[in-house]
Amino acid sequence: MLIALDKKISLPKMEMFISITKIIIAALVTGIALYIPIKLLDQLVFDTTRTINLLILTGIASVIGFSAYLFFTWLLDIEEFNYLISAVKRFTFRNKIFKQIKELINDGSKLNP
Repeated sequence: MLIALDKKISLPKMEMFISITKIIIAALVTGIALYIPIKLLDQLVFDTTRTINLLILTGIASVIGFSAYLFFTWLLDIEEFNYLISAVKRFTFRNKIFKQIKELINDGSKLNP
């Protein structure tokens, strides 16, 4: 599909290759960051024959993996990560903007009975 699309429009192949390479590196490091705590905590700390311990181990590994991925996407300066951050910022500020608009509407309706 990329080849067919490239025939129609000119794709920035080198930028795409660099971006994909950075994402793969971040994913590999995240995989290592997940594997090590799971193995260590499974053998040394938690008895994973019990469900609650398995859930705790899964939660800890998920937080570590998510944090590692976010850190390495930031460290490698992956553009898609910056797009995600700007979208999250817009979404969180949206509620603040709606609240300000609602206050303006309420204040305006008080002035004009």
